[in-house]
Parts: sequence; structure tokens; C-alpha cells
Amino acid sequence: MEKRLLLVFAHPDDESFTVGAVVARYVREEGCRVHLLLATRGEAGKPGNPPVCSPVMLAIQREREARTACRILGIERVTFLGFRDGHLADVPRHHLAIPIAAYLRTFRPQVVVTFPPHGISGHPDHRAIQQATYAAVTRRASPTRWHGCTT
Repeated sequence: MEKRLLLVFAHPDDESFTVGAVVARYVREEGCRVHLLLATRGEAGKPGNPPVCSPVMLAIQREREARTACRILGIERVTFLGFRDGHLADVPRHHLAIPIAAYLRTFRPQVVVTFPPHGISGHPDHRAIQQATYAAVTRRASPTRWHGCTT
């Protein structure tokens, strides 16, 4: 049986600092197919000190870094959902959950990994993507089941 794992996180680098080593092991030793959903491109982050790029180029730089990290970890595919960094808590939960639920229906992972409810660091984006992922996984919803959802 093919093993499939879906990671769902808020920002580029969340996959590396949370479960990167475990993912690399499962890919290498178990032949697990791993896909990554990132809600944002990390454009509200800091470009570093000294800066690695201009603030305007930060989303492009962070996307490039995420794709490189995925190659190193053995993650087969990364998909950016296109939400605004720093504002996930403002997005209605079902708007975040719908694309996650759709991905679940097509990729059909046996395991889904995201943040714990407190978001590890308490970051509002981390908590929001955890809540949306939980809603998507527990509902396994078709788009019609999201009508009127207040999750």
C-alpha cells in the first residue's frame, strides 16, 4: 500500500522547523509520498539581518527557500494556498478549510500533520491553520457541506 503524508502549515520554513527530520526519515526509510500545503508565502516575515533580500522580494525568496527545503527533505510537492501572511486569523475558518478539504479528497493521505491547537509558539497564523486543518480533516467535506459553516 502506498504511504501518503500531508503537511499543512502557515509559512515557508514551518515544515522544516517542526517535522523536517521526521519527514526526511519517512521518505527515505518508508518510501512515503509527502505533500506540503502552505497557507502563505511568508511575505510578512523579516528579511534577516543582514537582509537576504528586499522586503518587496521576501515572498519570492521564502517560496524559493521552501522549494529548496522540500527537495532536501524529499517532499514531492508543495502548494501555496495564497492567503496573506499575518492575517490567517482574520480569514473565516471555512475559507481556509475548503482548499485543504479539496486537497485531502484528491491526495488521500493516511496521515495529516499540522500544528497543535496552541500553534507551538502561539502565533495566530499557526493557530488558524491548525483549526482549519482540523475542520477539513474531521468533516472530509464536499464543498456543499461547507454551506453555512461557522467553524
